Amino acid sequence: MGIVQGILCAAMLALAAAPPGEAPARVQDRARLFADCAGRFSAGVEFTWLMQRGDGARDQALRSGFEALIAAILPDARAAGLDGRALLHRRLAAKAAQARLLHDAEFGTDPRRAARARLLASRHRAACAALLPG
Repeated sequence: MGIVQGILCAAMLALAAAPPGEAPARVQDRARLFADCAGRFSAGVEFTWLMQRGDGARDQALRSGFEALIAAILPDARAAGLDGRALLHRRLAAKAAQARLLHDAEFGTDPRRAARARLLASRHRAACAALLPG
């Protein structure tokens, strides 16, 4: 079993066993959450690359895990009325939002606003990372 398949399998088991409130119950909400997280990690990969702070391997692996989850849940999400185009839009919006936070945290001239952006970016990333094992 490959790394992505292992992440996918472990994540699906963890989500299935998660206490109520940690993972959305409705398939559409899970698909949206996975798209949000894939977008946020895409922004992290891009920011790491642009800032020349390594290869972003951890964010790449997490993004791949969420891409696999999206692929796995997409048929059920479509059957529930959510299409791939809507998920792509959601993913791109989350990527843009995370990129703005990362930009503000790095280049913001207002120290309080920069600190808040850093905190929010970190919280979003941690919430998504907590959904996957490892």
